[in-house]
Amino acid sequence: MMLAQKMAIRFDHKAAALGLKPSTTLNGLNAYQLITAASIVEKEGYYPVNMPKVARVIFNRLRRGGPLQMDATVLYYLHKDGGTVTRKCCRHPSRTTRTSIWASRRHRSCTISKFSITPCCTRRPATWIYFT
Repeated sequence: MMLAQKMAIRFDHKAAALGLKPSTTLNGLNAYQLITAASIVEKEGYYPVNMPKVARVIFNRLRRGGPLQMDATVLYYLHKDGGTVTRKCCRHPSRTTRTSIWASRRHRSCTISKFSITPCCTRRPATWIYFT
């Protein structure tokens, strides 16, 4: 069995343990979108203690129809791994990365952990749209 196949099988088992299946829809997102959200949570939250709040902010902003305004999505589009989002970054033609999780390069995401996927697969009501 190839390494990629083993990785996919392991991911499927870990995701199933969280209740995440291809047919899952939660917080208004399908399974693929939940994985993408977890990727953003991973990069934006950085520390496990921050990730539940970041996930809640993402879902609340999407529910309101407002922009995500997540630095991690802008940097990802610009092929940067970390750093500061500057005014120059925001003048980039694809500013849509601040408003939509799936705006560009849709089929890739960063590595996710149990700390980023778990809050994306649970319903924890909160109304905040900002985090610090």
